[in-house]
Amino acid sequence: MKTVDKLRTIFQKIDEANNPSEIEILGIEVNKILAENTQQPVEGVATFLLERGNILKQKVEIVANDPEVKYKGITYAFPEWTTIVSYCKLHSIKNP
Repeated sequence: MKTVDKLRTIFQKIDEANNPSEIEILGIEVNKILAENTQQPVEGVATFLLERGNILKQKVEIVANDPEVKYKGITYAFPEWTTIVSYCKLHSIKNP
């Protein structure tokens, strides 16, 4: 199987993954494949990775424009989210 085909298969599994640990394991597989092919250019890999990058960019833009996030069955509106530093500034707390 060609390297680009292996990558396509793994990224399809990543798209279908149900939890972060599955994605992490598949990410290790991607790293191994890319490490094995550092000595020579592999046909189609760069194009495939650019395509995947564009897909991820589109997904990030969708999430960034979505006013809420669902996690473990709970919906959180973005205005509810804040960092510790922002919370401290908001409530005039000097030492987080």
